[in-house]
Amino acid sequence: MAYKTSLLKYDPTLQKATWLHHDADEGRSVIQAVSDTTIIEETNKAQFNATDERIGWKGSWHKVASVPTAVWWDWMEKTEMGKDRRALKKLLNDPDQRVWRTRPGRV
Repeated sequence: MAYKTSLLKYDPTLQKATWLHHDADEGRSVIQAVSDTTIIEETNKAQFNATDERIGWKGSWHKVASVPTAVWWDWMEKTEMGKDRRALKKLLNDPDQRVWRTRPGRV
């Protein structure tokens, strides 16, 4: 089996690596994008914990989440988020997606 993996590109700012996996025997290639979200997760947790829950929602702008590009596009593919703003609110209020939240409360 002549299977080869090569790093095509690495973006240190986005913490994203793009890999090429090639199987010469099968004549197939796969491009894989891998993002390390550790920094975003840690930053989000610190911002979430530093936010006073008693602060209201007055005003027009509130940072409620920081979502990596790869996760955002995954959400776009799997939901109606591009067509329905309620889909984004549902995702941001989902306890399973809490890692991306930077502020407590409901969106």
